[in-house]
Amino acid sequence: MINILLPRELHADPLINLLYLIPLGALLGIAISLSHSFSGNIWLRQRNYMMLSMILPVVALVITKSISSNIFLSLGMIGALSIIRYRAPIKSPYELGLLFSFITIGISLGVDIRYAFLLTFFLISIPFLFYLLDRFPVFRSYWEQNKKRGEGCTTSMMKEV
Repeated sequence: MINILLPRELHADPLINLLYLIPLGALLGIAISLSHSFSGNIWLRQRNYMMLSMILPVVALVITKSISSNIFLSLGMIGALSIIRYRAPIKSPYELGLLFSFITIGISLGVDIRYAFLLTFFLISIPFLFYLLDRFPVFRSYWEQNKKRGEGCTTSMMKEV
């Protein structure tokens, strides 16, 4: 049943399949970014971050498609991404998690489209879960205590908004 709804590939021709997957990767990335921006992370609504959420899955998809047949290129790409992670000024662990999520969406689109949809569904459901949990006073008081301690969004992020 799931193979009918979500096939592994959209088309038999690899080039046409890539032409379908590129806009799909951008849409999945923007859906994740928008869903998380409505959960109180207003810095995600910045134009640059919205563009980044569309670019990263597509770049990871193209990289995956181009190195999928060569194990040595794959290992080299993992090393390059590790260097980028340590050189880039990441402001919070949440931002780093979202960036790696966008990259993973693109990689999973290159491997199996079903993985990309499952991961996107999971990532979109997280803000809604916290929205529901926020309705319970126990969770709300816990998060308010942590907010007073200064955890969460950094002050530089708030200045950008």
